Amino acid sequence: MLIPIFLKKAFLFFSAILFLFTSLFVYAGEKSPRIPHAANMALFKAYKLLENKDPAGALNILESFQAKQPKGMKPGDADPKGYQHYYINFTRGNCCLELADSSNLTAQKENSYTIKLNYIQKAIACYRASITVKPDFSSAWLNLAKSCYDLEDYNKAGGYFLKSFETSKEKRPETLYYSAVSFMAAEKNKRSLEIFEQLISLYKDEIKLEWKEMLVQLYLACDLPLKALAHIEELAEKLSGKKRKQWQEILLYQYIALEMKSKAMA
Repeated sequence: MLIPIFLKKAFLFFSAILFLFTSLFVYAGEKSPRIPHAANMALFKAYKLLENKDPAGALNILESFQAKQPKGMKPGDADPKGYQHYYINFTRGNCCLELADSSNLTAQKENSYTIKLNYIQKAIACYRASITVKPDFSSAWLNLAKSCYDLEDYNKAGGYFLKSFETSKEKRPETLYYSAVSFMAAEKNKRSLEIFEQLISLYKDEIKLEWKEMLVQLYLACDLPLKALAHIEELAEKLSGKKRKQWQEILLYQYIALEMKSKAMA
């Protein structure tokens, strides 16, 4: 079934979703584990600099600390001083993401995009090192997903958001939503729909109207207009202003396409 052209235009969501992902950026939000003294001191100094909005200084502290590790050491090796502790690599990744975001402020520089790209790739390596040591570290999976989304690697981002949801003690519906939207951006509509339907079954009363707008697009893309219809009716009723008029037009289009003549006339 064809999707109306005005419906397609209504879902140019990529720049908006990047704004939403920014709020997911976290530091060590989980309860701190026992950290070797040397690693703890490096983290303490780094967090002090982060509080003062100096991610470059914080990154330098952590990289200088890791430079002292035995040659050839890698995540998962015996590590009594914590050179490859998962919080060390997690915080390094966070510093890199902050620096990548701040590179937007230097748009005058010809190489600003390359700098941003390098920082994001470096962050990804750090988060992967973190979850190598602690595979259930939800915050690292979350920021790894955000990093992959920034690189437009939407398929990986969708999987990592899902992994963050699965490993988190606090099951946030937003994380499942971002997973579904990432798979949708990767044109994995079937996988996206599976996650959307899981989201609805788990959080029926917490689904936002803008999430239902995405779900409608997905149902129509999968040629499931009858499943989309109830959500379109809800959007046409509950939204206001220009958006409400737009959804009323979409609803009319669907009634006509589905040969629901009396409802279309109404």
